[in-house]
Parts: sequence; structure tokens; C-alpha cells
Amino acid sequence: MNGELRDELRRLTHDGHPQVVAWRRAIHAWPELAFQEHRTAALCAEVLRGLGAEVRTGVAQTGVVGVIRGRAPGKTIAIRADMDALPVLEQTGLPFASDNPGVMHACGHDSHVAMALGAATVLAQLRDRFDGNIVLLMEPNEETLDSQQEAGAYQFVQAGVLDDPKVDLVLGQHVYPEYPTGQVALRGGVMMTGFDYVDIAILGTTAHTSTSQKGADAIVAAAQVVLALQTLASREIDPQESVIVHLGTIQGGTRRNILADRVELTGTVRISDQAQRDGLRERVERIVGGVTSALRCSYEIQYRPVLSAVMNDPDATALVGEVARELHGPSGVYWMPMPRPTAESFHIYGEGRPAVFWFLGVGNAAKGWEWASHHPRFMLDEDAMEQGVAVLAGACLRALGAM
Repeated sequence: MNGELRDELRRLTHDGHPQVVAWRRAIHAWPELAFQEHRTAALCAEVLRGLGAEVRTGVAQTGVVGVIRGRAPGKTIAIRADMDALPVLEQTGLPFASDNPGVMHACGHDSHVAMALGAATVLAQLRDRFDGNIVLLMEPNEETLDSQQEAGAYQFVQAGVLDDPKVDLVLGQHVYPEYPTGQVALRGGVMMTGFDYVDIAILGTTAHTSTSQKGADAIVAAAQVVLALQTLASREIDPQESVIVHLGTIQGGTRRNILADRVELTGTVRISDQAQRDGLRERVERIVGGVTSALRCSYEIQYRPVLSAVMNDPDATALVGEVARELHGPSGVYWMPMPRPTAESFHIYGEGRPAVFWFLGVGNAAKGWEWASHHPRFMLDEDAMEQGVAVLAGACLRALGAM
């Protein structure tokens, strides 16, 4: 890394950190749900215009796209930040806590936006040091499961945000309290597993409990199904891989002394080995069918993909890791041995071009900030945002050949 440019990057990042914190706190105080991110989008547009960026608003409903051009034509690197909050009642007691009752930035998207704006500010000041373009993708509705609407990332791509200028690489990060402040956690290949939905109905035959032999108890069959599906992890998947079959809801029965004739279960399935993902549906149905048949019941099943795996381009991943190590030392990077069994709409950006996504550690046990994402007491160590801005901006510069 060019020592002079590295030092300048560090200085600009450090000098801009108070503003990044101020942006984050302002956004945290006015959280907005999916496709309602009007105030956040207005802030993004205002800041980007102030940096001399070309700005488009109203993309994918409430999204914002900004383009910062360097000194000459070259590659285009995109930075993605999600803007939406969650339907969570905040319990942090922070002085800048949510002013929108029942809505909270409990997943750190406020910091994602602030760090993207911070990186844009740094790169705008260094635009005479690189050839090419930086595209800022301020994305609405990442929390698609809560909104029950199509992910903003999908609408972004459909709107052509990666086409003019044509994006060569997309970068994204997500704060994570499980890693220490400022540490970058990443891996090449499968970064996040994605997941599928499974909906199961167990169909029995009703009868009075005094003559239970005349019926087929769907509750008993459902209980056996729940347990049997766990053998996918213990007996059918390589122990070095991971699979999670989680049944999160179960509903059935009408009276305490009557055999239930229908029980409905809903859940999710996640697997680290994506080569086996398509085959999981057959395995789940085989187990459900075998158990219900043995207990004189039948079944209905719906199995559908929801979010694909986030796949990190190996070369781009190595680039980000090198930048993080050079900026913050060997302890600033953690190479993950396994993907996280989580999901992100970011996966769409990697379809057709290199993309890399990483976690930025924001946990601080000494301060008691270890609450998980989506928790009403979620909090992040704001010191980490300085490292987050530096890695975002540094990765852009490295990808454009400037350092």
C-alpha cells in the first residue's frame, strides 16, 4: 500500500469520524421502515450532492444512488448501504434513542449509511488520486422478511443501478456485535448461507381420546416430525458442514380431549454446503412422509427458496482482507472458517459481477454492548465506524489501483 496515501486515508478518516457519528445518531433517532426511508434518503442525497456527486433519488421507491467520478475514466466500484429500520420497540435508553415508537435501528443500518457517507466523503477528497468511479447505493428495504415486500436490492438491480456506469465490483459490510470493535470478519466463497422456507401440514383423523384407536393423532405425528428432522444435521450432512432445520411455529388441535386432525408447522432451512441445498427439499419431504405414514397420517408440504447465499469473490475478498490488515494490523482481520447461517439481499449484487461482503465487529464487552442484532437493546461501539470507513474507502482505492 502506498504509504503516503495510506496515511492520508487514515487522517481523513479520523478527522471525519465525529461527523460519521453525528450522522449515525441522527439517523438512529428517526428510524424508518421499508420504503418509508424518506428522511434518511434526503440526508444521503444532501450529503452526496455536497460532495459533488451525481445523485439520483426515488430509485426503487426511496433509494438513492450517487456517483463520484475520479480524475479519469476507469473501473467502477460500488459501496452498498441499507437504510431501513425494524419494527422493534427500543429499550437502550440512549440520549439519541428512537423518536418513532415501535421502530428502531436494531440491526445497525444507521451505521451502515453513516459509514458509506463517511467513505464517500474521504473518496471525494481523494478524487484526484484515482481513475474511475465510486457508486454509492443507498438501498431501501433490506429487512424484506419484516416488510413482506420484495427486497430493495432486487428493485435496485432491476432499475439498472449497476449499469450506468457499469459496476465492476460491489462492496458491502454489516456491523456485528459478536466480533470485537473494528475487526473485519470475512471469507471467500459462501459468506452467508441464505435460507429456504418450509411449511408443513400434518393431516390426521379426529377421534375422542377414549377411542383414540379410531383416529390418527396429528399432534403426535407432528412431534415425531420435529424430532426426526433434526437427524438431517446429525446423520445426513457432513459433520464439517452445518445444516439448521428450525420449526418456529406449530399450531393444531381444537379441544383437550379430542385427537387433532391437522397440525401446521412453519420454519426455515439453512445449509453451509450450497451444493447440497437443492437436495434438502427431497430429504425433508422423505422424512416427513415416512413419519406421517408410520403413524397413519398424511401431509402437505411447501418448500421454497427465500434468499440465496451471499457468495464472496475470492480475489475481492483477499483484497479487502489485505487492506484491513495493512490499515489495522493482523488482529484487524478474522478469517471465518465457516459461513454464517444468516441471509442478506446483498447476494443479488454478486450475480454477474464480483462482490464481497464482510462483518465489522462492534461488540464491546467492557461497555456491555453485546446484544445481538434485532434485540431491543442492540447497541454498537461507535469507535468501530472509523475502521469501517477506512476499510471501505481503502478497498475502493486498492480496487481502482490507487494504492
